[in-house]
Amino acid sequence: MCGFAGFFGFESDYSESGQRHELLKAMSEPLSRRGPDDEQFFDNGIMSFVFRRLSIVDLESGQQPIWNENRSKFISINGEIYNHKELRAQLKEPHQFRTRSDSEVVLHLYEEMGPKCLDFLIGMFAIVIYDKDRNELFIARDRMGIKPLYYCQLKDGLLFGSELKALLAFPQCPREIEFRSFGLGNSNHGSICGGKVSTFVKGVNFLPGGSYALLKPGQSLQEKPYWNIEDHFAHEGQTSKPAKFYIEEFARLIEDSVDKRLMSDVPVGTFLSGGLDSALVTAIASHKNPDIHCFHALEKTTFMCGDTDAACQLAKKLKINFHPVLFDSRQMLGDMNFRLKDFEYFIWMMDSPRFDIEWFLKHELHRHAKTKIPNLKVMLLGQGADEFAGGYSHTNGFVKNWDEYAKGVLKREGQYQFFEDNGIPNSMRGLFSEDYFLNSGSQETHFQYLAKARVQVLQSFNLWHEDRTSSIQSVESRVPFLDHRLVEFLVSIPGTFHKDFFWDKNIIREVAQRWIPPELARRKKIGFFHTRNQDSIWELKRKILQRIFPEYREKYLWTGKSIFSLEHIEKFFDLATLEDQSSWFAIDALTTFISHDVFKEICLAPRSDFLSVLTPPSPHHEAKEGEPEKIWKIKDWDLQEAAWKKAPVRWKETDCPMFVDGLQVVFHLPKALHFIEGGQEKLVIDLPEDSEKFLELIRLFASENYKPLNFRQLSKKLKIPLSKVREAIRFLGKMELLTVYREEEVRKSA
Repeated sequence: MCGFAGFFGFESDYSESGQRHELLKAMSEPLSRRGPDDEQFFDNGIMSFVFRRLSIVDLESGQQPIWNENRSKFISINGEIYNHKELRAQLKEPHQFRTRSDSEVVLHLYEEMGPKCLDFLIGMFAIVIYDKDRNELFIARDRMGIKPLYYCQLKDGLLFGSELKALLAFPQCPREIEFRSFGLGNSNHGSICGGKVSTFVKGVNFLPGGSYALLKPGQSLQEKPYWNIEDHFAHEGQTSKPAKFYIEEFARLIEDSVDKRLMSDVPVGTFLSGGLDSALVTAIASHKNPDIHCFHALEKTTFMCGDTDAACQLAKKLKINFHPVLFDSRQMLGDMNFRLKDFEYFIWMMDSPRFDIEWFLKHELHRHAKTKIPNLKVMLLGQGADEFAGGYSHTNGFVKNWDEYAKGVLKREGQYQFFEDNGIPNSMRGLFSEDYFLNSGSQETHFQYLAKARVQVLQSFNLWHEDRTSSIQSVESRVPFLDHRLVEFLVSIPGTFHKDFFWDKNIIREVAQRWIPPELARRKKIGFFHTRNQDSIWELKRKILQRIFPEYREKYLWTGKSIFSLEHIEKFFDLATLEDQSSWFAIDALTTFISHDVFKEICLAPRSDFLSVLTPPSPHHEAKEGEPEKIWKIKDWDLQEAAWKKAPVRWKETDCPMFVDGLQVVFHLPKALHFIEGGQEKLVIDLPEDSEKFLELIRLFASENYKPLNFRQLSKKLKIPLSKVREAIRFLGKMELLTVYREEEVRKSA
């Protein structure tokens, strides 16, 4: 994995080589964590290019860009070509190789075949080839869009790069937000706009997966597809093979796919969630590499649903290194000292006005892995198994079999994609008759419409966050289930086998039993932390908002930088801090609003001060044998949680509040209060002008001689209206600054 950026053209605007070099340095800096091992520049006045390398294959001599023998062309690749050794042996012309790099093989293949060479590549890649003699630029992206490639066509030239933030470092890059792309909540559909994956910035585009472009100065870039999933769909009248053939072929392909993705001269790890997909990848990988390390996100939801136990048992059976990383919503934000700048960092990292708790946890899992094994640079994931093998067929409890799924969910989603493909406006969609859809296609056609849509959704959501959360920790994530050969094979299976193979991912479950225990292969699918009880996840989301909102209000709402109304945002915050399910919509909505403001600000004023944020070492620790049972008791969880929090869900006027143990207050009057816990600043509260009575309450709580008083006693002692006491206690409680004693406990202690 690497990163690159550059500009092609702009001779009249930037004629001085020193000026161009400074621009390249500015574009390179945001990519430094993506490629920390080497930085190389090229500039001839027309093509200006910088490459950041993460060394994985051919550590000594694989420096990029790589030139051909007569230095007429160079190539740089972000990604890996897994079949490069086979391709090297198949080259027709004699070539003089300077490296063992996969990139050099592709360069010579391009010399022989031109863009047609892309048909022979197995891997994930964003490719740049510059032909100096013809003054021609070639860019291409892998079929599934695993590796990102942005571009922006301007009047005087082309900008291109691995990440949006690199393009934004160029002065002429557009910065106008594409508001049509924004979805309320953090919906994956929010980044598909007009049938294309949106970058959220007008004028900046993604080169679609399975596409390439050739460009000369002064020309307009034309995207040209070299791969389309529709070319591999099963068709009516197709001759079927026996069921055993499809099982055996899938087994062969997934084993070969995992084997190829172990290609590395540095340590490789896996994420082992405890689910079917990551278990299969880990098991196959461990047979090839018994020293592999696997990492598991141990959170209340993953523990309670049995994922942790399943992951632990498989690791023991395989005799591999198992690292269960503890994410406790009650304390992890404090351990991280999470503030507004950390939230802004996530938006910057993602190149997107979206914040998702899954991305947050995966980021921290990568950070821990990098802390544990500093030279680990490759992580295998189970991502992409669901999309083309029926993984979402059995996640809805109301659907009991394939026939119900095909007639209901599959048909509805297929119809939606039909509307999208044919540009049918929303105003007309409800007018189409049911009879029309009964004749518009078989269930096979609906399955195909859905498969086509999922290629885009992967690029707009799943693969987007997997790339960013790993690359920011200088780790390359690899996705064996999205080997194009596997995807092509699955969508080519005739419809007569869909019921047997794609209900509840049966084709994967059948094959998995060759590598993992049958009980794990048949274990029910559970999405990452998507269990019945998600209270700990919503509590984590709520705490993030509570920690960042005071700073956000001061920086964005009070200064006019926000695009939203102060009054409305504060109402959403009040709703988001309610400790029940009624707050869930407000939590997601407010998170989205803040994300939009931060993204807009980052686009307007590119920053490099995030490069040192949330780097290793990780503050999270690995759980020891038996520790989760001590931390998360299955019985009486709510009572246990209340005891840990030392605070009731609802405040009563007979409760006696006081500051949590070890909390210190530093008075920076007249403007702010700083709360210190464990030697670190936990919270800053900005004081309004009429804060005298509130300060009296704080001083009382901070006093060494303070003995707990109930609400009415506090009101009487400080001569504050009871309503103001309630308001202050509620606020301080939300900020996790208070613990509580029941009145009877106070009497006993007295």
